[in-house]
Amino acid sequence: MKRPNRRKRPLVRPWALAGPILVLLIAAPLLRPLRAPGMASPREHVTFEAVRSVLMQRTLIIDPKRLAPVDPVLRIEGRTFAQDPPAFDIYLAGIGWAIERGGVWPDVSPLLFTYLLTLFAITLPTAIAGGLIYRTARLFELPREWRFGLALACVLATGWFSYATVLLPHAVAAAGVIAAIASVGQFVQSRRPGMAVGWMAAGGFCAAGATVFEPMAAWSLAAVLVAAAVAATQWRWRVAGVILTIAGAAGPLAVHGASNPAITGDWLPPRWHVYEHVATASTTIPDEPESPPSGWAPLGRGVGRLITLTVGEHGLLSHFPVLLFGLAGAGMVVTRHWPRAMKVLAGGTVATLVVILIYKMVVRTDAIDTGFAAPRLVIVAPALLLWAGAWLRRRHGPVVWTATAIALAISTAATLIGAASPAPQDGFTHYTLAEAIERLVIPQHRD
Repeated sequence: MKRPNRRKRPLVRPWALAGPILVLLIAAPLLRPLRAPGMASPREHVTFEAVRSVLMQRTLIIDPKRLAPVDPVLRIEGRTFAQDPPAFDIYLAGIGWAIERGGVWPDVSPLLFTYLLTLFAITLPTAIAGGLIYRTARLFELPREWRFGLALACVLATGWFSYATVLLPHAVAAAGVIAAIASVGQFVQSRRPGMAVGWMAAGGFCAAGATVFEPMAAWSLAAVLVAAAVAATQWRWRVAGVILTIAGAAGPLAVHGASNPAITGDWLPPRWHVYEHVATASTTIPDEPESPPSGWAPLGRGVGRLITLTVGEHGLLSHFPVLLFGLAGAGMVVTRHWPRAMKVLAGGTVATLVVILIYKMVVRTDAIDTGFAAPRLVIVAPALLLWAGAWLRRRHGPVVWTATAIALAISTAATLIGAASPAPQDGFTHYTLAEAIERLVIPQHRD
């Protein structure tokens, strides 16, 4: 008796691999050490020195003689530390250790070392996370070509890719958030939850890693825990999912707990403490002009900052209008018949965006945040556009598709232009997309 022919799954999935490979190919010539050597932002310079200190001296304390007066640092009892969470510097030092084993040393070849460090520690996780979006988008039951396009758009049309070319934590934190969502997706979509529940450990690890790199990513860890608890499966697998999520998160949180309190005395990252930073007029965001004392002045400044971060000079929508379709898709997931775990993740994405915007309304934006578009919102933007997959399932007319194509083109162009210099030495002083184009047309002085 002949056995029925069964289609074998291909060992290599071209559509799944095409996205990450394309991202790496586009990013390789745009990485800051190659495109603009000698033009590292103060924050990048401090990060490099922190990594060098860990590798050379086995300490997070930076030699102040190697820093410039304007470098953003935290000084405590005569010791100098980077502002970014120490877990980020430890993570970079781990990648840097492997690069040193390959024969490239920070003191001998600093530009090549920084290039490889950026490539493997920042760009590669971004590319891999883009591939995970392709896999997660199976939830929306889209064709492979559409899933590929959605994954590529999440990377190249949300500002995420802009920060994949510099030595800053935004892109790798966003990658951790996406990886956490993808882990939940694997658990939810599996027909054998007992075999897939192990993915929740990976989700907890990635969400916690993103949190210790960028504290505003803490929403992803909370959302993953809740998603595991409400997943549509047997109670024992839900309990196992929660336990595994906590177990996976323990590693990154332990690294943060072992390093951060030794610097600040608590779990709050150095950036949230008072630090010595000399800001110049050219690096101050011009959204808070001086005005006579008034009870309405704080409210006016808050509204001004909200406009700046939504449709203004550093606005998400003024740079990446395609995110509107992500908002529409998230609304569909939350209000219609989708798995409860996905509702939690979609609702958490939107809620986090709102909370960050409100926080930025209340807290004055510092000069160190004058990067391209809205750096702090990079951890939310890719996840937000992911939910556009629910919107893509619906039928739309030619006018809507034309508007979508225009919004996608603008968003992609903005992201790629921003990738050329997302964190210049003197920051951005007006509409960042226009200023980024000016910097490309008029080459800046290199030290």
